[in-house]
Amino acid sequence: MTLFASGTMESLRHLMMLAVMVVLFLLLLPIIIPLVAFLHWRNDARMRRIAAEMHCKRCGQPMGPKAPKLADHAWNREADTIRKQPSIRQRQRVLRSVHAICPNCGLRYRFLEDYGKFVPEVR
Repeated sequence: MTLFASGTMESLRHLMMLAVMVVLFLLLLPIIIPLVAFLHWRNDARMRRIAAEMHCKRCGQPMGPKAPKLADHAWNREADTIRKQPSIRQRQRVLRSVHAICPNCGLRYRFLEDYGKFVPEVR
């Protein structure tokens, strides 16, 4: 077998492997999408439960279920501002930096998922 024929067989093998992976991905998509949605919902519910039970580090008052809602509203306003800025030709990664806001004193908190706790936002 010549080098050319060997290269053709190798590229055909890669193409077949790619086709198998695409078909497998499409077959698993009905499982992947609900699983990802469930995991997101579970993490969000965990964060909201922890925020509702937490006391503010500045004023000592309980944060309650209102704290994540305040952060959601603040993030929506910030995201709208970012979207309205004139477009530049680069994609920028925007990370949410506030996950809870104390309804009493306004201290902003970021949620650390790996540790399951809130820390005050550093500006």
